[in-house]
Amino acid sequence: MRFSTLLSAITMALATATAAPIADAEAAPSLEKRQSLEVVYLSVCYTYTLYSRDDNQGRFLSWDREYDYYENTNNSQNGEVPSSNNRAPFNDNIFNQSNRPNFVGNNPSKTFGSGVSFHSSIYMHAYGVATGSVAGSGQNGYHDWVCRKDIDGGRQLYQTTTWTANNIGSRRTCLAEFYCMHDGY
Repeated sequence: MRFSTLLSAITMALATATAAPIADAEAAPSLEKRQSLEVVYLSVCYTYTLYSRDDNQGRFLSWDREYDYYENTNNSQNGEVPSSNNRAPFNDNIFNQSNRPNFVGNNPSKTFGSGVSFHSSIYMHAYGVATGSVAGSGQNGYHDWVCRKDIDGGRQLYQTTTWTANNIGSRRTCLAEFYCMHDGY
């Protein structure tokens, strides 16, 4: 190979390499920005037994509470189901439909499948505040969280349905009553 040919090949390789896009630090969200999008929902869930695949009503079975974690709040707006590691059910199993559980006054703490615990403290008057108003606080050992009221009656966060081989179904619907984000957001 002649020197001029080698020089042309090196020049071409350098031009191609310098024309390649370089990762822009602004393109990827910073750790702080990603963390500001994290959200923990304080949800009340109800389960119905369905007696056939055509059964849209079913029969009330139980109430339960759970914490639902989403790394990005945008991934919790259209019925997305959090992974099992990102759900922390309380297993209240309240079988009386008129005894809907709540988060006020009992300062519950639960551990997610990931091993991270979350503790919430919801104000006694929290169910009476306006949507979006501060209703309490949370803590997970890493950050302080501000908890706000979601819509009255709870917004449907997600719904799952499972079926047995005998076509008996179980439909679980979780309603977000409060949402907690990092302090200052």
